[in-house]
Amino acid sequence: MNRSDKKRNHRRRKIWLSLLVAVIVIGGSLIGMTVDGNSMSVRSVIRRVTTSIGVLEKKATSSEASDLKTKWATDTQSTDADATIAIYDKQTGVTASYTTAGRSQFKTASVIKVSVLSNLIAQHTNNQTNMTINEKNLATAMIEDSDNDATTALLEDEGGNKAPDKLFTKLGMTNSEMDESAWGYSLTTAADQVTLLRNIFYDSSVLPDAGQSYIADLMSNVASDQSWGVSAGIGNDATVSLKNGWLEDSNGWIINSVGHVKSHDSDYVIAVLTSGNTSEQAGIDLVQKLATTTYDYLNN
Repeated sequence: MNRSDKKRNHRRRKIWLSLLVAVIVIGGSLIGMTVDGNSMSVRSVIRRVTTSIGVLEKKATSSEASDLKTKWATDTQSTDADATIAIYDKQTGVTASYTTAGRSQFKTASVIKVSVLSNLIAQHTNNQTNMTINEKNLATAMIEDSDNDATTALLEDEGGNKAPDKLFTKLGMTNSEMDESAWGYSLTTAADQVTLLRNIFYDSSVLPDAGQSYIADLMSNVASDQSWGVSAGIGNDATVSLKNGWLEDSNGWIINSVGHVKSHDSDYVIAVLTSGNTSEQAGIDLVQKLATTTYDYLNN
């Protein structure tokens, strides 16, 4: 087994070693009770061992969320900006989130463009129609170049700025809402963004496979000057699909980044939202610090 394989299976081995010990200790004691004459059937022994394994496995995977929250809290100690982060780790099934603020909703800036495209595809799926050439051109400009005019044009095609609210309802994104007059001021949470990303990069009952691949391809080809954010700190073997948002607001810079990261050792979706940054670069640095910490933890 090479070094990469060893790293990929490190956390999994730790979990299963704990479970093996549980089988030996719990199973042995229960079987001993049966031998001593207590009325415990083999079926009862198996059931109790299985239940205990389930409890231990849950505790082992839940430590991932706890560890990440601790690391994220450390990363944000030196900033006065508000930040929230969430991930879904496909390999372990763990979802983790953290926020520095007393609120969970943040303004989206341009990360809302992923929702705009997802809603367009959902509409075409429901209507059994295909995207037009013009819509595809607008979608490419919107995601790869973060073109604002293209975003406004697509929202008009969809029925107005509030149109993606229907998608939010379908996906259970209960804390997301489009702004009727300024789509960049739409509200969302990191957890809701992770829900959207899971429907793009993993199984979805709302977005078709072809639509998922289409969105992922565009997010994998953003302009080079916009490839910062959740891509920070990734290894040479990793691939990333992302969309960033940046906007100077009345109380400082809004800097956001959402996406999917996959390497030999990890496979996860991540959303980082921040506000009140003293500068654009300060916000980018904060987002990338959180992203790097996450990658390092999930790959070691």
